[in-house]
Amino acid sequence: MNWNSYLKQIRKGRHEPAPMTKTRKRAYVQQLGTICPYCGNDSLVRTEGDTWGKEPERMAIRVECTECKRHWWDVMTLTDLVEAAQ
Repeated sequence: MNWNSYLKQIRKGRHEPAPMTKTRKRAYVQQLGTICPYCGNDSLVRTEGDTWGKEPERMAIRVECTECKRHWWDVMTLTDLVEAAQ
């Protein structure tokens, strides 16, 4: 079953949220973290940013789905900076 079919089944109440897989992680990242990778809901809450271990160029942000109550960490990597106006 592909990602879109899975999401349709979940939204119709025909599937329980399944464990995380590489395919789901990839789909979540490709969709820029806009929907829950477990249940497909788009009501996510992000909190608690912190650096990732001993790698200061990475940061993790806790994400929780308000529908299925599962949580995970989005891992961010520093790729650029934008100078602030003076």
